[in-house]
Amino acid sequence: MKLKLAMVFFAATALITGCNNNADSDGVPKIDPNNIIVDGEKMTESDFIQKYCLGKRENKTCWEVLQVSRKKSRNGKMPNW
Repeated sequence: MKLKLAMVFFAATALITGCNNNADSDGVPKIDPNNIIVDGEKMTESDFIQKYCLGKRENKTCWEVLQVSRKKSRNGKMPNW
């Protein structure tokens, strides 16, 4: 009986864990930073950062979105220093 219960618990845990493969360990959705679509909804870089990236400075997806946002704000040109 305990073995069956353990197997059911393991299977349920595996299914629940496998369902969230669209987000990383921080809970940030895995997206294309050049075309942000989350749950079928298109978002701006600013909206994505406000919703998912506050307090997650080391997150790879957040960093990539921020870089795209910075590039767009400069119109793709590097500043002349």
